[in-house]
Amino acid sequence: MNLRPSLPIRYFAACTAACVAVMAMMAFAPKVFDRPDLLLFDRFAAVLGPGQASGQVVLVEVDEISLAQFGRWPWPRPVVAHLVHAIAAAGASTVALDFVLSEPDAPGAEQSLATAMEAVPVVSGYFFRFEGHPAPAGGCSLSALPESNGSARVATAVVCGAPSMALPAAGQGFLNLMPDADGVLRRAPLVVRYGGQLYPSLALAALRQFRPSGGAAPSFTSPAGADLVLRFRESAGGLPRYSAGQLMKDPAPEPGLRGKLVIVGTSVGGQGAPLLGADRILAASTVHATVADNMLSGDFFLPPGAARAAEWLLVVLVWIVVPQLFIRSRAVPASALSAGLGVVIWLAVLAGLALTGAFASPLPATLALAGSAASCATLKLRWARQTSKSSDHQLASAKHFILNALALLTTMRDPETGDHLQRIERYMRVLCRALSADPRYRPLLSEETIHLMVQLAPIHDVGKVGVPDHILRKAGALTPDELLVIRQHVVFGRDVLQKASDRSGLHDEKFFRMAYELVYSHHERWDGRGYPQGLTGEGIPLAARLMAVADVYDALVSKRVYKEAFSHEEAVRIIKAESARHFDPAVVEAFLRAEGDFRQIRSDSQEAAASAASAS
Repeated sequence: MNLRPSLPIRYFAACTAACVAVMAMMAFAPKVFDRPDLLLFDRFAAVLGPGQASGQVVLVEVDEISLAQFGRWPWPRPVVAHLVHAIAAAGASTVALDFVLSEPDAPGAEQSLATAMEAVPVVSGYFFRFEGHPAPAGGCSLSALPESNGSARVATAVVCGAPSMALPAAGQGFLNLMPDADGVLRRAPLVVRYGGQLYPSLALAALRQFRPSGGAAPSFTSPAGADLVLRFRESAGGLPRYSAGQLMKDPAPEPGLRGKLVIVGTSVGGQGAPLLGADRILAASTVHATVADNMLSGDFFLPPGAARAAEWLLVVLVWIVVPQLFIRSRAVPASALSAGLGVVIWLAVLAGLALTGAFASPLPATLALAGSAASCATLKLRWARQTSKSSDHQLASAKHFILNALALLTTMRDPETGDHLQRIERYMRVLCRALSADPRYRPLLSEETIHLMVQLAPIHDVGKVGVPDHILRKAGALTPDELLVIRQHVVFGRDVLQKASDRSGLHDEKFFRMAYELVYSHHERWDGRGYPQGLTGEGIPLAARLMAVADVYDALVSKRVYKEAFSHEEAVRIIKAESARHFDPAVVEAFLRAEGDFRQIRSDSQEAAASAASAS
């Protein structure tokens, strides 16, 4: 049967299946991508850096020095009034108080603060609650926005200052901060809906009052939506900061506050949230100041979902382009161009984040690319088998093509993997032949089986295409969460092969079965403490048991970003010690019989690398 006329249509059908599967995950199980997407966003944001500050926002902090001078927090009204007077005397344009004066004070004390707040526009703060039954504002006097339409979180209650207060604040804004699901602060809410109206955050309310000295109200950019994803300036020196105690102590006004928007808050007491995955804690006042600075400079990231359409378009791009590559090119060029398309997608995501502030995750498109390329490679195999006059020769060529395609996807983001895969082929050949000398395994390791294992060895880590770069190439120990992510590579690889098998109809083929075993089970351990299934002993496929020894040996004797290379002797000692724990004892015995050949393969690889380096 001649499949040549219908092969292009089959390419499109195969890519459609892979892309639709990814789209279904995006539509019906989006949480699958949440944690990897957050990790990817953090990495991309770090690449772009902190950006340019507006130069119009200043922080005044109630720090340890201030508390030593004026007593523990919260301060009585006269001390707060003294601080507001000092800021007003320095020529500040607007003051925003990042705290709630919830305890009432004596009438005279209240009046002293009211008088101070008449000297400069002051925006005060309050908190919303989002749980429980809706409750009225009570004695709170809130400043709603004139507009009432738009999406926003809905609050049920409000906590504001003491009911006895009647301070002449220029406006009010809520102080709530809302970290992402992983507890990391990446975004800040700008508006909240309460009682049918929209209310601004402290930073947004302050910006509505802000007037630089001698100038009109500055224009500031407000993002579409209720949230703003922050660009923190901490790595670039941060925003200007002044000690509240020093300002009140020094009789000369601080010139750095003239015409500025001043955010007043406390930097002590452990208040804050983790910053962009780091282990540092930011005071809430720093976050509110960053919101104002970002909007004044127009330099911020858009909230999640703002570029969701772009993620869908990237998957559609894969669906359109990959079939064309396999129709118009031979096996190796099509595979290389598919890998190049993956690089282009990641660069386009970075460029889009830099130009528009919107993050489109490259993960769905990358998974669609891997599935599409694997499916097209499978069709090449079927076409070669059914149209070849020399079926054995054509089948071998098609298998070689499919493995090249998948291996190129594996090396797309890690150039070191290419040399590793070449060595793995040689290690597997030597190890299989050594084990076949054992009478117990001779029937299981025919020449055909050994040849197939050697051919399939390079694709054992194909699933790493779905692991983020900052985890895959991290120069140091992985965190528990990062370990969970990187261990998913065997699942990604299994899914790619399963889709290829489903599309081809070759469910019982020895080729796919062995590929599945190598990809999915090569991290299982003889003692059952491996992953992903925790298989034990001979319950682990033989191909995976062989791959485990070859893979670990190469990892031990190779230099990585996180370790130096071990000697051959040390690697042999480690593998021998792990017999009956990590490795099949019979395979370890075969390895010890062939360890001289392993030493030679390693030496040949080192000499080739040295020759290439000297030639360049």
